[in-house]
Amino acid sequence: MIQPVSMPDGRPLVLAVTGTNGKTSVSTATLQLLRAIGWPAAGYDSTGITDVSGELHTPRVRRSPDYLPDMIAHQARAGARAMAMEAFVGILAEGMFERVVVDTAVCTGLELDHLDVHGSPEAY
Repeated sequence: MIQPVSMPDGRPLVLAVTGTNGKTSVSTATLQLLRAIGWPAAGYDSTGITDVSGELHTPRVRRSPDYLPDMIAHQARAGARAMAMEAFVGILAEGMFERVVVDTAVCTGLELDHLDVHGSPEAY
């Protein structure tokens, strides 16, 4: 049964995609689907930030735990009701997602590709 989505109070709905392959494609498709159903949405992936108007920005990433929450808040002030985000290896390993409330998470699959970053399959 399809249920209506309840919006979180004071912030956009956050959908995050992780995995070894396909993260950018799935997060981009998620952003396009959100827009197709009429939701003002923004996106964040390895290519940059796509704002609510659809413009792509390539920002300098601040390696700080506040970077993603600040970016989400900025997009919310611009009208975003949802964020489609790629949770790629670098920002996960650096703990940059620790202050982000994720409403829906998707994993496209895990392979042993990033052991140089994570150190072991268990840590990955």
